[in-house]
Amino acid sequence: MATLNLHFIGASSMEHDALMLLEDVQHLLPGMRSVDCSFIGLELPKPIGTNERLLLDCCEDCTTAARSRSVEIFKGAYYYFIKTDRNTKLDLAVALQTGHAEEVWKNLDPNNQISYE
Repeated sequence: MATLNLHFIGASSMEHDALMLLEDVQHLLPGMRSVDCSFIGLELPKPIGTNERLLLDCCEDCTTAARSRSVEIFKGAYYYFIKTDRNTKLDLAVALQTGHAEEVWKNLDPNNQISYE
């Protein structure tokens, strides 16, 4: 897998502030060329100026190795995010502060195959 697409569901500014930790994923998995993160949550700050995905700076080693990190912020519920064209096929969903039972997640969207085993 050259690209890792993460959805942080129910994210707040606390998770958003931890963006630098995502570069550690690339350091631990040197074959990972790109880490793309979508932060989705009601408590996120509203993006200023753009709704586009932002390319983040990387350390010198990652830049030399042509690795990249990107992030996008969606202020709203995941239910609405998955209906937009910004929803991409995810590799891993990190559900934070959801307040939902497992049965609700299983029935949210059949296109996002989330495993519960």
